[in-house]
Amino acid sequence: MYAVNATDGQLLVSADSGHTWARHRPPGAVLDLVLNPDNPDHTIAAGERELYVSRDGGKTWRPSAAGRAGLLTWTSGDALFVIDERSAVNAQPTQAPAGR
Repeated sequence: MYAVNATDGQLLVSADSGHTWARHRPPGAVLDLVLNPDNPDHTIAAGERELYVSRDGGKTWRPSAAGRAGLLTWTSGDALFVIDERSAVNAQPTQAPAGR
């Protein structure tokens, strides 16, 4: 279970249905957050200008090859969709760039 604390911007992660929470530092202001439906440790966050990927439950983040930020939905392991500022829906890759 994931949440963003609106007062301090911290990413909160619970592995026990919300009984306890771990705090993680997000890559910046998080505008949207989605989890891989096949692996909840694989997470993508939309920042103000780009997307970031975490493969360890939000502990560390890297820029994503998925492109520009927007509203996110992830329907299956390889089907991430981003709605951009023009309301266009774009299918995006879900892999981090090589060498990052």
